[in-house]
Amino acid sequence: MFSPVLLATSSGLFACLASTSGKLLSKLLDDLEDKYFEYDLQDQVYAGFLITLLISSNLLMGNFFAKSLAASKNTILPISLNFTSNIIFSAVFGYSCFGELVSWNWIVGVTFTVIGVVLICQSSENIPHKFKES
Repeated sequence: MFSPVLLATSSGLFACLASTSGKLLSKLLDDLEDKYFEYDLQDQVYAGFLITLLISSNLLMGNFFAKSLAASKNTILPISLNFTSNIIFSAVFGYSCFGELVSWNWIVGVTFTVIGVVLICQSSENIPHKFKES
């Protein structure tokens, strides 16, 4: 069985992959609009790959997130880790795939978010289960 931390972080990664593939698909369709929607085989294969990646990433994200919720003692840990990992992976993919720059304000904000998540995760260990075990 995988740990809730790994499952929630993987869920954030798959959420980021889904949004990245959606943005790449949107960019492809915008480029095709400029060519008056003249599709060639390469464009069709690339669009099919992006649509498949979008759907499978969303399915995997939902699956991993549900498993992280089930494996965790409470819901705070998976939700906060999913959120944080999604933000960080989005910055990495945005920079590497689209050349988006990350400002110092963003870095400071994410740093405080990560610190907050760590504090929440440490304090969440003291929160009791919401259901009684039988």
